[in-house]
Amino acid sequence: MARIDDTSQSVPLRGAGAPILPNQYLMGLSDKPDDVIFNRNLLKNARWFVIPVVFENERRGLFVLEKGEIGKDAMASAMAAWGETDDPQ
Repeated sequence: MARIDDTSQSVPLRGAGAPILPNQYLMGLSDKPDDVIFNRNLLKNARWFVIPVVFENERRGLFVLEKGEIGKDAMASAMAAWGETDDPQ
């Protein structure tokens, strides 16, 4: 999930998650054209990323990470390396 700013509600990325090993999950992003645009915009513009977790004792928690300037630059570099443009292929 992601948030554009620190006061907005979290918005889930569009895709699906699946358990791959005990306590490990894999998230795949949707390849539908509208979802690609949605996810790309959210990844580029979100300031915060929110990762919900369930611990072995069944308590729930959230990891909330601020992207910051270094993260913003890293995301821009990753998008450029992936050949991302404003229009889905």
